[in-house]
Amino acid sequence: MQRFPFRSVRRTRSAGAANEEVTFGAILEPRRYLVTRIAVRDVTSTPTGAITLLVKGHGDEYVIDEVPAPAAGRLYPFPDDVRLFPGETLAARFAGTTAADNLEMHLEGEWWEEPPAGRPADPPSWPDAGAGAQPPPAAYP
Repeated sequence: MQRFPFRSVRRTRSAGAANEEVTFGAILEPRRYLVTRIAVRDVTSTPTGAITLLVKGHGDEYVIDEVPAPAAGRLYPFPDDVRLFPGETLAARFAGTTAADNLEMHLEGEWWEEPPAGRPADPPSWPDAGAGAQPPPAAYP
């Protein structure tokens, strides 16, 4: 199964609500994501509460990590890999933002597609993809 690298920056402008979220997803069939680098920040001001990284989509929210007292403009990396499956959304929840704050989530990792149940995976689509062939280098989208 071929995997493809990706990089993405997600941004939102706060409306000044108690909790604001920057999201990646929801993931749609047949894609899966392995997010290997995540970093978040409030570019504009210091939130009065925590920044919480979580996965939503299958009932209860799954908390991955939290920054209890973030500073304005500082980029906070999260060291753990996060797997995202269909129906899931990765969210960075900022508590206590100010109206018009610029909120960011930076992501890097890879994605691939799973064949539907009962269907074999598609053969590689690059030219001369015989046994042991390596795919061409993938460019970042």
